[in-house]
Amino acid sequence: MITEQQEKVKVAEEEVKGGMKEADLRTALGTKCLQLRGAVMKYFEDTMNKANGESNPEIKAIVAKKMPEWKDGYEEHKRAMAEVTDGIKKCQDWAAGR
Repeated sequence: MITEQQEKVKVAEEEVKGGMKEADLRTALGTKCLQLRGAVMKYFEDTMNKANGESNPEIKAIVAKKMPEWKDGYEEHKRAMAEVTDGIKKCQDWAAGR
């Protein structure tokens, strides 16, 4: 009976250890994702700001066509970053036993 209980404890400890490794990995990947998406969002911001300042009529026409696409891309990254941030928090909370 004691041996069975010890085995159950050992299995549970291994599951927790594996879960902690998974939480750490997901947190690290999520953090890297946030960094990269932040850089992409900066690109969208810079592009939109420069495009809005254009005075060349030919470029303004291109900007008018592309701006909705750029805004959509920016918003898509913004939503994804919120989801990743939430996921990181969940992993950190789980690892902390919350």
